[in-house]
Amino acid sequence: MREIKFRAWVLQDEVDGEYIAAEYMEDDVESFHDPLYEHKQGNIVLMQFIEQKDSDGNEIYEGDVVTWYNPMIETGERMTGVVVYDTKQATYKKCPINLYKANAGDGGYTGFEFRWYDNVKVLGNIYENPELLQNQTK
Repeated sequence: MREIKFRAWVLQDEVDGEYIAAEYMEDDVESFHDPLYEHKQGNIVLMQFIEQKDSDGNEIYEGDVVTWYNPMIETGERMTGVVVYDTKQATYKKCPINLYKANAGDGGYTGFEFRWYDNVKVLGNIYENPELLQNQTK
């Protein structure tokens, strides 16, 4: 059976940005069990678990910044990108950062599907580590 999990990010305009574990969220995603964590709808970003782990055993979520080996590059160079859901192909992909910036919000991402030989590593995510999106050309 498919494991459905989410990680939530509270946007910083409401609270200092922090993760809230999904088990603390109520069904309406507008409030949490602890009244200190009540937030307006729209101030919470949900990132879905893509049912895969990186080479170190870390769970991979939508919005994670990852690095991977691309066997098409002879030098063995690693690529860096963002985990996105491609709505047009109904699959999760690793979207190189320059393409992610160009297509952000469109839903139809050009990218690479996850393969067993990619040796993917999670570096961080686009909310907690926005600096990972800077100065990337691959």
